[in-house]
Amino acid sequence: MKRFQKWALVLGVSLAFSWGGTAGAFEPYYLNGDKTYPMIQNTGGIYNDGATGLFLDLSTLTVEDVFEDGLQAKVKTMDVKSAKAFTENWIHVRYSVDGKAWALGQDGRWREIPSNTEDPASLTVYFIRQAMAEDAVRDRLSGEIGQIMETKKDNLGKTAPSDAIPLMDVEAPPQAPAVKEKGSVQKQSADSDTVTVTITEAPKVEITTTPPPQVDIT
Repeated sequence: MKRFQKWALVLGVSLAFSWGGTAGAFEPYYLNGDKTYPMIQNTGGIYNDGATGLFLDLSTLTVEDVFEDGLQAKVKTMDVKSAKAFTENWIHVRYSVDGKAWALGQDGRWREIPSNTEDPASLTVYFIRQAMAEDAVRDRLSGEIGQIMETKKDNLGKTAPSDAIPLMDVEAPPQAPAVKEKGSVQKQSADSDTVTVTITEAPKVEITTTPPPQVDIT
Protein backbone atom coordinates (compact mmCIF):
# COMPACT_ATOMS: atom_id res chain seq x y z
CA MET A 1 0.00 0.00 0.00
CA LYS A 2 2.85 2.40 0.76
CA ARG A 3 4.19 1.92 -2.76
CA PHE A 4 0.84 2.93 -4.24
CA GLN A 5 0.53 5.99 -1.99
CA LYS A 6 4.04 7.13 -2.81
CA TRP A 7 3.37 6.85 -6.55
CA ALA A 8 0.03 8.62 -6.09
CA LEU A 9 1.68 11.47 -4.24
CA VAL A 10 4.17 11.97 -7.06
CA LEU A 11 1.32 11.90 -9.59
CA GLY A 12 -0.63 14.46 -7.60
CA VAL A 13 2.31 16.85 -7.48
CA SER A 14 2.99 16.53 -11.20
CA LEU A 15 -0.65 17.17 -12.06
CA ALA A 16 -0.86 20.15 -9.74
CA PHE A 17 1.96 21.97 -11.52
CA SER A 18 1.74 20.59 -15.06
CA TRP A 19 -0.77 23.13 -16.40
CA GLY A 20 -0.75 26.63 -15.02
CA GLY A 21 -1.03 28.73 -18.15
CA THR A 22 -4.27 30.33 -17.07
CA ALA A 23 -2.81 31.72 -13.86
CA GLY A 24 -1.25 34.79 -15.43
CA ALA A 25 -4.19 35.53 -17.73
CA PHE A 26 -6.83 36.52 -15.19
CA GLU A 27 -7.32 37.90 -11.69
CA PRO A 28 -8.81 35.20 -9.40
CA TYR A 29 -11.77 36.20 -7.24
CA TYR A 30 -12.87 34.35 -4.12
CA LEU A 31 -16.21 34.49 -2.33
CA ASN A 32 -15.74 36.66 0.76
CA GLY A 33 -11.99 36.38 0.20
CA ASP A 34 -12.05 32.66 1.10
CA LYS A 35 -9.79 30.68 -1.28
CA THR A 36 -11.94 27.61 -0.71
CA TYR A 37 -14.56 29.27 -2.96
CA PRO A 38 -12.99 30.55 -6.21
CA MET A 39 -15.22 32.10 -8.86
CA ILE A 40 -15.29 30.29 -12.20
CA GLN A 41 -17.94 32.43 -13.89
CA ASN A 42 -19.16 35.97 -13.32
CA THR A 43 -22.95 35.93 -13.62
CA GLY A 44 -23.46 39.42 -12.23
CA GLY A 45 -22.35 41.38 -15.28
CA ILE A 46 -19.99 44.33 -15.41
CA TYR A 47 -21.46 45.83 -12.24
CA ASN A 48 -21.15 42.62 -10.24
CA ASP A 49 -20.99 43.38 -6.52
CA GLY A 50 -18.78 40.33 -5.95
CA ALA A 51 -21.49 38.45 -4.09
CA THR A 52 -22.98 36.67 -7.10
CA GLY A 53 -21.47 34.19 -9.53
CA LEU A 54 -20.62 30.55 -10.07
CA PHE A 55 -18.14 29.34 -7.44
CA LEU A 56 -16.37 26.09 -6.60
CA ASP A 57 -16.40 24.57 -3.14
CA LEU A 58 -12.91 23.06 -3.05
CA SER A 59 -13.59 21.42 0.31
CA THR A 60 -15.73 18.90 -1.61
CA LEU A 61 -12.95 17.95 -4.06
CA THR A 62 -12.87 14.17 -4.49
CA VAL A 63 -10.89 11.84 -6.75
CA GLU A 64 -13.23 9.53 -8.68
CA ASP A 65 -10.82 7.59 -10.88
CA VAL A 66 -7.12 7.19 -11.61
CA PHE A 67 -5.44 6.58 -14.96
CA GLU A 68 -1.88 5.94 -15.98
CA ASP A 69 -1.58 9.53 -17.21
CA GLY A 70 -4.12 11.48 -15.17
CA LEU A 71 -7.09 11.69 -12.82
CA GLN A 72 -10.86 12.10 -12.76
CA ALA A 73 -12.23 14.31 -10.01
CA LYS A 74 -15.47 15.95 -8.96
CA VAL A 75 -16.14 19.14 -7.05
CA LYS A 76 -19.31 20.92 -5.97
CA THR A 77 -20.35 24.17 -7.63
CA MET A 78 -22.43 26.94 -6.05
CA ASP A 79 -24.45 29.28 -8.25
CA VAL A 80 -24.89 32.23 -5.89
CA LYS A 81 -27.83 34.44 -6.83
CA SER A 82 -27.79 36.56 -3.68
CA ALA A 83 -26.66 36.42 -0.07
CA LYS A 84 -29.61 34.14 0.73
CA ALA A 85 -30.19 32.23 -2.52
CA PHE A 86 -27.91 29.74 -4.24
CA THR A 87 -28.07 26.36 -5.95
CA GLU A 88 -25.55 23.52 -5.79
CA ASN A 89 -24.40 21.05 -8.41
CA TRP A 90 -21.42 18.84 -9.22
CA ILE A 91 -18.89 19.12 -12.02
CA HIS A 92 -16.85 16.09 -13.11
CA VAL A 93 -13.55 16.59 -14.94
CA ARG A 94 -10.64 14.54 -16.23
CA TYR A 95 -7.17 15.98 -16.68
CA SER A 96 -3.89 14.48 -17.82
CA VAL A 97 -0.21 15.23 -17.44
CA ASP A 98 0.01 16.54 -21.02
CA GLY A 99 -2.30 19.46 -20.19
CA LYS A 100 -5.47 18.17 -21.84
CA ALA A 101 -8.73 18.08 -19.90
CA TRP A 102 -12.37 17.05 -20.33
CA ALA A 103 -15.65 17.91 -18.60
CA LEU A 104 -18.72 15.70 -18.27
CA GLY A 105 -21.80 17.38 -19.75
CA GLN A 106 -25.39 17.14 -18.56
CA ASP A 107 -26.03 14.73 -21.45
CA GLY A 108 -23.54 12.25 -20.02
CA ARG A 109 -20.88 12.87 -22.69
CA TRP A 110 -17.33 14.06 -22.13
CA ARG A 111 -16.18 17.20 -23.90
CA GLU A 112 -12.64 18.43 -24.35
CA ILE A 113 -11.96 21.67 -22.47
CA PRO A 114 -10.24 24.62 -24.19
CA SER A 115 -6.95 25.34 -22.44
CA ASN A 116 -5.64 28.68 -21.19
CA THR A 117 -9.07 30.34 -21.24
CA GLU A 118 -11.54 31.64 -18.68
CA ASP A 119 -14.03 28.94 -19.64
CA PRO A 120 -15.70 27.75 -16.38
CA ALA A 121 -14.61 24.14 -16.94
CA SER A 122 -11.06 25.24 -17.74
CA LEU A 123 -10.93 27.31 -14.55
CA THR A 124 -12.28 24.34 -12.60
CA VAL A 125 -9.31 22.21 -13.64
CA TYR A 126 -6.96 25.09 -12.91
CA PHE A 127 -8.24 25.56 -9.35
CA ILE A 128 -8.27 21.79 -8.70
CA ARG A 129 -4.61 21.59 -9.64
CA GLN A 130 -3.83 24.60 -7.50
CA ALA A 131 -5.61 22.96 -4.57
CA MET A 132 -3.54 19.79 -5.01
CA ALA A 133 -0.41 21.87 -4.52
CA GLU A 134 -1.44 22.36 -0.88
CA ASP A 135 -0.02 19.75 1.49
CA ALA A 136 -3.24 19.01 3.39
CA VAL A 137 -5.32 18.55 0.24
CA ARG A 138 -2.62 16.51 -1.51
CA ASP A 139 -2.24 14.20 1.49
CA ARG A 140 -6.00 13.58 1.64
CA LEU A 141 -6.33 12.96 -2.09
CA SER A 142 -3.24 10.75 -2.25
CA GLY A 143 -5.04 8.32 0.06
CA GLU A 144 -8.04 8.25 -2.29
CA ILE A 145 -5.74 7.80 -5.29
CA GLY A 146 -3.89 4.95 -3.59
CA GLN A 147 -7.10 3.06 -2.81
CA ILE A 148 -8.35 3.36 -6.38
CA MET A 149 -5.01 2.25 -7.81
CA GLU A 150 -4.93 -0.78 -5.52
CA THR A 151 -8.41 -1.75 -6.72
CA LYS A 152 -7.60 -1.28 -10.41
CA LYS A 153 -4.18 -2.95 -10.19
CA ASP A 154 -2.59 -2.74 -13.64
CA ASN A 155 -5.79 -1.78 -15.48
CA LEU A 156 -5.48 1.98 -15.18
CA GLY A 157 -6.09 2.85 -18.82
CA LYS A 158 -5.87 6.28 -20.41
CA THR A 159 -7.39 9.53 -19.19
CA ALA A 160 -8.86 10.60 -22.54
CA PRO A 161 -12.46 9.29 -22.87
CA SER A 162 -12.81 7.13 -25.95
CA ASP A 163 -16.03 8.85 -27.06
CA ALA A 164 -15.15 12.39 -26.01
CA ILE A 165 -16.37 15.29 -28.15
CA PRO A 166 -13.26 17.11 -29.43
CA LEU A 167 -12.81 20.85 -29.57
CA MET A 168 -14.11 22.30 -32.82
CA ASP A 169 -12.07 24.93 -34.59
CA VAL A 170 -14.05 28.14 -34.83
CA GLU A 171 -13.74 29.60 -38.31
CA ALA A 172 -13.47 33.35 -38.74
CA PRO A 173 -16.37 34.92 -40.67
CA PRO A 174 -15.65 35.14 -44.41
CA GLN A 175 -14.57 38.49 -45.77
CA ALA A 176 -16.97 40.36 -47.99
CA PRO A 177 -16.13 40.26 -51.72
CA ALA A 178 -14.42 43.28 -53.21
CA VAL A 179 -17.39 44.90 -54.96
CA LYS A 180 -18.17 48.53 -55.65
CA GLU A 181 -20.70 49.83 -53.14
CA LYS A 182 -21.65 53.14 -51.67
CA GLY A 183 -18.82 54.49 -49.60
CA SER A 184 -16.17 52.55 -51.47
CA VAL A 185 -13.06 54.11 -52.98
CA GLN A 186 -12.93 53.88 -56.75
CA LYS A 187 -9.70 54.30 -58.71
CA GLN A 188 -9.16 54.80 -62.41
CA SER A 189 -6.85 52.68 -64.51
CA ALA A 190 -3.10 52.84 -63.90
CA ASP A 191 -2.39 54.74 -67.12
CA SER A 192 -4.62 57.64 -66.14
CA ASP A 193 -3.12 60.88 -64.86
CA THR A 194 -5.83 61.54 -62.30
CA VAL A 195 -7.45 59.62 -59.48
CA THR A 196 -11.02 60.35 -58.49
CA VAL A 197 -12.26 59.45 -54.99
CA THR A 198 -16.02 59.54 -54.48
CA ILE A 199 -17.58 59.00 -51.03
CA THR A 200 -21.34 59.05 -51.21
CA GLU A 201 -22.04 58.27 -47.54
CA ALA A 202 -20.18 57.67 -44.28
CA PRO A 203 -18.45 54.29 -44.35
CA LYS A 204 -19.61 51.69 -41.84
CA VAL A 205 -17.07 49.69 -39.85
CA GLU A 206 -18.09 46.40 -38.29
CA ILE A 207 -15.76 44.82 -35.73
CA THR A 208 -16.24 41.12 -35.13
CA THR A 209 -14.50 38.80 -32.70
CA THR A 210 -14.35 35.05 -32.52
CA PRO A 211 -14.54 33.92 -28.87
CA PRO A 212 -13.11 30.55 -27.86
CA PRO A 213 -15.59 27.69 -27.59
CA GLN A 214 -17.00 27.05 -24.11
CA VAL A 215 -18.08 23.86 -22.40
CA ASP A 216 -21.56 24.00 -20.87
CA ILE A 217 -21.32 22.71 -17.28
CA THR A 218 -24.67 24.01 -16.03
